[in-house]
Amino acid sequence: MFPIALAFLIAPTVARAASFSGCMSSSIPHKSHSGLQIVNVEGTECIDQCTASGFEFSYSYYEEIDSIHYCHCDSASSLSQHKDSLRPAYQGERCYEGDATVYHLSTDLTFTHCAHSLTSSAEHPILGLIVDTPAQCFEHCSSSGAYLLPPPTGLKDGQYECFCQQPDIKEEGVSSFCDSAAYRRFDAPVKSSRLVFQSAGNDIQKQKPLTSS
Repeated sequence: MFPIALAFLIAPTVARAASFSGCMSSSIPHKSHSGLQIVNVEGTECIDQCTASGFEFSYSYYEEIDSIHYCHCDSASSLSQHKDSLRPAYQGERCYEGDATVYHLSTDLTFTHCAHSLTSSAEHPILGLIVDTPAQCFEHCSSSGAYLLPPPTGLKDGQYECFCQQPDIKEEGVSSFCDSAAYRRFDAPVKSSRLVFQSAGNDIQKQKPLTSS
């Protein structure tokens, strides 16, 4: 009986998943005057700490100057101020050395692979969304999974193409390596007891149709 009782006691502290949003120079969260900075914490522990503290984003990075792993927790408004500095990863969820790995904490989508193009097998066009940040796409497609196309590198105020996953979408040029012009696929969890909230909001600028093949 004791192990069962213990399981119920520790259930609220079970690690929550998050959605990989991209990479950012570690100097941005390291110099930030907002949010919460935690030393000697990295990876999933950083995600857990930031989630438990009520923040929307986590930044995990390593500083060579002092040889310390840092975890920075912050809000969506803070990320929006630096959204032009957010870059996609080119292989899985791995960022370059010197970058912070950024996760959106209120969604639970897992990166799987990239596709160089998407087409529709449906007779009618499939509508996508144009969004300012990956988090907006993750929130809108939280129950189905998403395809996300980042803006061109270095473009100021660049926006992302976002399509929610559906059977009529066909992938072409599937690869585990992602160049800057590839769609990133993020899958929703198969089973989840968490509540899921969807929000399109006023931040979605326009709709983009997916052309038929």
